[in-house]
Amino acid sequence: MVASLLILMMLASTCLVATTQADSSVLDEIEIMHTAVNPDNNKTYHLLSASSWEDAAFKARSLNGYLTTIDDAEENTWVFDTFASFDDQSRHLWIGLNDVQDEGIYRWHDGTPFL
Repeated sequence: MVASLLILMMLASTCLVATTQADSSVLDEIEIMHTAVNPDNNKTYHLLSASSWEDAAFKARSLNGYLTTIDDAEENTWVFDTFASFDDQSRHLWIGLNDVQDEGIYRWHDGTPFL
């Protein structure tokens, strides 16, 4: 289950500020490639162009959101099915799960503890 949650995903949905700052020119280069609303939870997700996790996290915050928190297997499947091969191109995706603040202690980008 954890492996399925670790699908790498560049999305913004609803975020905790990361500890480093991204260059504003880098953030300007990151584009929203696709937007979709999950009908099961009514959350809005944005597929961002390729970037590092940190830059994607800052871009999400600049959009008043966070890298996504995956709450269950159905949401994980929907996100993967919706974005992983968007525009017929295989994509690596970021999600919000990280241990930026404390090594080995995982939290979602919005600050929610990982249980």
